[in-house]
Amino acid sequence: TNKHVPLLPQNDGSFVTHSTFPTTPQSQRTTALTRITPTGVESLLWKSASVPWELGDIDAAACTALPDGDFVMVSIEAPDGMLLRTLRRYSAPRGKVTQRAVLQDTGIGHRGRYPETGLTAGADGFLYGTTHKGGQHGYGTVFRISTTGTLTTLAHFEGTTGTTRGWGPTTPLLRTADGTLYGTTSAGGLADCGTVFRLGPDGTFQTLADFTGSSGTTLGRTPASSLVFGPDGALYGTTWFGGTSGDYGTLFSID
Repeated sequence: TNKHVPLLPQNDGSFVTHSTFPTTPQSQRTTALTRITPTGVESLLWKSASVPWELGDIDAAACTALPDGDFVMVSIEAPDGMLLRTLRRYSAPRGKVTQRAVLQDTGIGHRGRYPETGLTAGADGFLYGTTHKGGQHGYGTVFRISTTGTLTTLAHFEGTTGTTRGWGPTTPLLRTADGTLYGTTSAGGLADCGTVFRLGPDGTFQTLADFTGSSGTTLGRTPASSLVFGPDGALYGTTWFGGTSGDYGTLFSID
């Protein structure tokens, strides 16, 4: 079983997690939502249909808790042989999936493809997230989705150029009280080493940093973690690679 996403703590002391695991036959795999008690007892809440391994990367992304006790998660689907990722809502009292929004590839609504992280809950009742690929340019998107499954794309990444430069976001968004979203992309930007961006509540997109790798003015490559605000009001984060000490990564701040 491949449980590589964070555990989600529950009020009763248990944990919920989203995982990927092989099925029988071994050429298939599926994703599941499971609960683990404080004593280590594991129970299956829900699992998706199986799809072939060769269809591509189908690892599960983190699930997100809703105020009513339900969960929203990213799962897999392969209609007509085409691999998609879907956002599903799991109803805890009913024990089943109640809604679904399909995140499709470019050319089909430009809605994005391959969300890689959990969703960020906003005070406005919406959930916010990113896709690693897809969108109008194929480099990923930022989206908003309601708890009933209505999805709105807020931004389309453009790679190494343009006003929304960046490619392949893989870390959860940070949302402030005024509705501003902060996030990172793993590649793209002026040096193709990743970016830090801000998306205002009015839809204004701003690139805050273009990483430059192991040299240059903005050391670092491939942001690796969620952004956080420090007590000084600055944004803090890390990168997997880059820096001046052997390409081992950096810790950075942005005022």
